[in-house]
Amino acid sequence: MSSLVLSAIALACIVGGMVVGLVLRRVLPDHHLRDTSRDTVKTGAGLIATLAALVLGLLVTSAKSAFDSTNAELTQVSTKIILLDRALAQYGDETKPMRQSLKQTLERGMQQIWPDEFEYTQPPSYTVGDAQASEDRIEDSIRALTPANESQKAMREEALKHISDLSQLRWLLFEQSHTELPTAFVVLLIFWLSILFGTFGLLAPRNATVTIVLFLCAVSVASVIFLIREMNHPLRGAVQVSSAPARQALDQLGK
Repeated sequence: MSSLVLSAIALACIVGGMVVGLVLRRVLPDHHLRDTSRDTVKTGAGLIATLAALVLGLLVTSAKSAFDSTNAELTQVSTKIILLDRALAQYGDETKPMRQSLKQTLERGMQQIWPDEFEYTQPPSYTVGDAQASEDRIEDSIRALTPANESQKAMREEALKHISDLSQLRWLLFEQSHTELPTAFVVLLIFWLSILFGTFGLLAPRNATVTIVLFLCAVSVASVIFLIREMNHPLRGAVQVSSAPARQALDQLGK
């Protein structure tokens, strides 16, 4: 389910709860919404509002943490690629094909994550398996090198370390990009918000201003759910990590 569809469902449920509250206000006897009864409803609404706020805060914090973590890992990947390219360059001219393959691998990965930043007639089809195969070929080529001196031997070992670290970081990014929001959290949150807005409709005066304000509040809450879902998938969607570290790495490769 896409983030837009999820937020639309949340908005429909919340607005539906508000409408039910407005309808109940019309049909309930007046004494049901006076004095002690009204205070009890307000107390219940306050409790639900607190629960919803806690869950929303937890989800926002978790989503922001996932976004920042992915951004940091992407920076580490870009740094490792630069260090790998530097190690291969210091080894000697025989590593030029590996450096060129490394640059092509990075460029294809960037095209997959940030397709809108590249111009092409046909979107690239590049999977995590393709990236793994490319890295394996580069690693095999590095292992096949025959160092002629201690300096080349050190550069070969350093390059192998960098490509091993790079593979681990890439798989970590891949696994994190497929994490999902806990379904129970989302369902309960939408349920609580629907009840909360139902009580708003039940207690609110019947006029256009109040109805519009409540609707805008419902849209705001649904947009938060959209933002949380998008930030949980920072490598795709409307809210993505910056491509700046990868672009800087791409500019440095081959120099």
